[in-house]
Amino acid sequence: MAVLPKIPGCGDEVVVKIEVTVAGDGIAVDYSGSSGEVGVAINCSYNMTRSYTAYPIKLALDPHVPNNDGGLRPIEVIAPEGTIVNSRPPAATWGRTMISHLFPEIVFATMEAVMPETVLASNGGSPANEVYLHGRHPDGRSFLAIAQHSGGFGASARHDGYACLCFPNNTRNIPVEVTENEARMYYVRKELRTDSGGPGRNRGGLGQEIEFAILDGGNERARDVESSVRLSGRTEDGSFPVFGRLGGRNGRGNGLWHNGGPVDHGIYRRLAPGDRTRFVLSGGGGYGDPFEREPERVLADVEQGYVSVAGAEEDYGVVIDEATMTVDAEATRRLRDRARQPAK
Repeated sequence: MAVLPKIPGCGDEVVVKIEVTVAGDGIAVDYSGSSGEVGVAINCSYNMTRSYTAYPIKLALDPHVPNNDGGLRPIEVIAPEGTIVNSRPPAATWGRTMISHLFPEIVFATMEAVMPETVLASNGGSPANEVYLHGRHPDGRSFLAIAQHSGGFGASARHDGYACLCFPNNTRNIPVEVTENEARMYYVRKELRTDSGGPGRNRGGLGQEIEFAILDGGNERARDVESSVRLSGRTEDGSFPVFGRLGGRNGRGNGLWHNGGPVDHGIYRRLAPGDRTRFVLSGGGGYGDPFEREPERVLADVEQGYVSVAGAEEDYGVVIDEATMTVDAEATRRLRDRARQPAK
């Protein structure tokens, strides 16, 4: 069962309950017991639920065979009508990705104990983090710009997670130049965040920090500039963090600020020239015990700026001499040995 992150405008706690049963050559995924339809536009149709449920099962069992009916037929998805996972008209569904993008993670969680080598740690960009800007230029022309920004990809048994890779919907980041050209705004910063990837034997991909500002129109102010910013709302210590797997730690970082003040993770407001919006997207979850990560890999991460010297020691038990940028092998061994000793 998963209690999902708080969703703006939805007063009730949203629960997605799932039970996976393997019988013969079939797999049944049952969502009975999930929350009923809600009054905000996050309800999912059955087709949406089935798609994002079958997808992670396909990835775990055989990711290389193209989708086909024979491969999907053995997967049965049970989603009671009238629930948030199988809504009925006229229940609103426009923001359904706020729920459906989390289904793969919930399915992977049920498979972790029996197929650990096939699952991914959680993704810092799920559900999708999106910015919508619309309004008018000083000459009266209207504009609409949509920018999607991704958090860190979750690590797996074989690889570190990629930085800022979109999952599960597999869309690309829109170049900043395109968004700046379409809308009356500019990016102040768009950068990877050190130590945001969940520590693990394989590290989660890094998240990012983004800040944009509305242009001052000079003698002519931009008119009717409005912004909708939607973030996942997942925090490291919240009810539904960016989970690590098999001893890996959670991804880190999530937040939204407007003109320096923290706000809810979903906003819709009119923006004035000079207004600034900053948001932080989480890194992906780590996979496996971070104290089993090879010291030379940790050193390489520090050299790349992915992990800080302090993070190497605290999260991975690797002591790095900052003067020479080399691993202190003896200090690392002592630190890791102490960490493995049972608490008295």
